[in-house]
Amino acid sequence: MAIIYNGLMSLYLFASKISGSFSPKAQKFYKSRRNLLKQIKEETKDTASVSKGNRYWFHCASAGEFEQARPLIESIKENTPSAFIVVTFFSPSGYELRKDYSLANHVFYLPMDNSSNVRQFLDCIRPDHAIFIKYEFWYNYLKNLNKRGIPVYLVSANFMKTQPFFKWWGFFFRRMLRYFTHIFVQDVGSEELLAEIGISNVSVAGDTRFDRVSKVAQSK
Repeated sequence: MAIIYNGLMSLYLFASKISGSFSPKAQKFYKSRRNLLKQIKEETKDTASVSKGNRYWFHCASAGEFEQARPLIESIKENTPSAFIVVTFFSPSGYELRKDYSLANHVFYLPMDNSSNVRQFLDCIRPDHAIFIKYEFWYNYLKNLNKRGIPVYLVSANFMKTQPFFKWWGFFFRRMLRYFTHIFVQDVGSEELLAEIGISNVSVAGDTRFDRVSKVAQSK
């Protein structure tokens, strides 16, 4: 199954290159991945002085997921001002909107999920903690983070019975869930679904995006 997954990752990038000739969105996606690792290596080369334990990597699919990550980032920076924060996005829309986010040391596109890219990316940013938001399941990233002993958390997750994790053929997807150090879900229903497939490292924590809205409203 991992071989099929890696093949699909390569196909996705190739398809975005081909469709870019008639789709501006696909073109932007493809161009965003060209020379990306070179850019990341250049921008992170002088970060050796960051103290151990204070490197955080947040990955969000797009702008909506970023709003769920934001209160966590703000809390970390409030408690540890020297924390080194890297934020990555999968979509161009999220990146373009938040590429200048002031609390992040670096904001990048996520390199495509293959073994070589993952190894180079993690070598560059050297995270002590990885936080994925909501629906982000990237096999090679999760596998390599686990192999390196780096804690990885899934935050604001929401699960439904129709997802592959809960199908008889979903062993590959369930394997990804087991790479997470802890999973923070939005509701009890999600916690119960995960318990049915033997995933117990779960806490119900609500939706951090709504928590942020509440916090902003109370400050007015």
